Amino acid sequence: MITLSPASITTTTAVFNEVSTVTTTDTLRVSYVELNLPAGSVVAMLDRGTMVDGVFTPNQPRLRVDVAADGTFRSNDGVWSGTLPNWSTALTALASLFDGLLLSSGLVTGTAV
Repeated sequence: MITLSPASITTTTAVFNEVSTVTTTDTLRVSYVELNLPAGSVVAMLDRGTMVDGVFTPNQPRLRVDVAADGTFRSNDGVWSGTLPNWSTALTALASLFDGLLLSSGLVTGTAV
């Protein structure tokens, strides 16, 4: 999980039947990741919410972030976009970690190449 810095925390207030509800979003949690290592792309789902008594509580819609092979990314709501620095190096490291995971399970033997 990611605890957001003050500049990234959002607070909204909603009023219904003269009752105000304040919602603060100060934590992100990566809930799902889909890697397409040969293509170099990633899809990640991020939950946005807050910690309540040590438990993460989502309070906004789930956010989908697509990362292309060239490192450019965009969220489904269009708010987040840009380019990840050194994406090819990061992708290679992710692939290596998954190779190591398979080898460490003991279900297969071999050498990561």
